[in-house]
Amino acid sequence: MQHCAFSWNRLLTAMSSVLSQQKMITEGLRIESQVQRVQMSKTVKELVDFIVQRMPQDPLIVGIDKKSNHFIEQGKCSVI
Repeated sequence: MQHCAFSWNRLLTAMSSVLSQQKMITEGLRIESQVQRVQMSKTVKELVDFIVQRMPQDPLIVGIDKKSNHFIEQGKCSVI
């Protein structure tokens, strides 16, 4: 009998690995398919409403009160 370079063990290991990967992909797709979808028109409107509602308190828009800003230097630097 001639020695065959073909290895059944290698083939089975490779097939097992591919099968495992396919199972993981299938499970991920199954989970993703159960995610509740929301229309973009509704989502964008909610996002705009959220931003507009919080604009008066947003320090990047209205600025920071200098009296309550703890990061402003209280005095000048001096070299000792």
